[in-house]
Amino acid sequence: MRKKQKKIYIYILLLLPILSVSVIFISSNREPLPPPIFAQAALIMDIEGNILFEKNAHMSTEPASITKLAAVAAVWQELSKITEGMVWQELNGEILITQNAVAVQASQAGFLPGDRITIYDALMAAMLPSGSEAVIALGEGIFGSEENLVTAMNFLAEKIGMENTYFTNSVGLNTPDHKTTAYDLALLGLYVQQNLPELIHFTSTRAYTARTAEREIIMSNTNNLLVTEGINGLKTGTGLMGKSSVLLSYQNNRDLIIVVINSPDSTLRRIDAMALLEFAGR
Repeated sequence: MRKKQKKIYIYILLLLPILSVSVIFISSNREPLPPPIFAQAALIMDIEGNILFEKNAHMSTEPASITKLAAVAAVWQELSKITEGMVWQELNGEILITQNAVAVQASQAGFLPGDRITIYDALMAAMLPSGSEAVIALGEGIFGSEENLVTAMNFLAEKIGMENTYFTNSVGLNTPDHKTTAYDLALLGLYVQQNLPELIHFTSTRAYTARTAEREIIMSNTNNLLVTEGINGLKTGTGLMGKSSVLLSYQNNRDLIIVVINSPDSTLRRIDAMALLEFAGR
């Protein structure tokens, strides 16, 4: 009996190297495991609209300040109708910061009622520090009212297939009907990348100083992933349920849209985004 057991033991020892090689071979040919994600929802979409990863992609959620990306997209399209062949360097027309714009209970860039600022500065303020007063001023100055801007945003959402999105305001205030999904936000990011590439100049800028008649407004981008190579925006958001972001990433010679919805905090949002970036780069 002991001789038989010893013989089996020797066979196992001889087989171990072969088994190890087999395990390595199988592991190397297996599809990469999906990353663990803290966020309630997440999605990776390539430039052709193919989904490379998803988690609760069609879950209804608040868009928070990512709403402003849709607002700026609608503004840019309206401006393009007025000025054919417009480029961002030519946005010197002025708009007025009204009391109504400053009164909004949401994140602001720091402008005061009566300030007259360029459209260029307003777009920077909307995208970097998520300035709500700048967005409302753009709505009032370009569309005549914020309500008209919201109408244009919903028209844009319908046009690009954001079937589960509806905007009730232009800045991301949480109301019962103000809803979107990770999938719809990926479609918005894809639309900006393909049709409004000029906006990437604003979403990818890390810091900017706007000037009014009396002072300077120093702005920093809320997107701390811009320090990562290949990240060019697009927008972050903070809602009641957590931290979100829509990122435009260039990985392995292709553009990708990375969406993270409702991570518990800013640190975990960054961890989620980096995990998705690593997964997309494999």
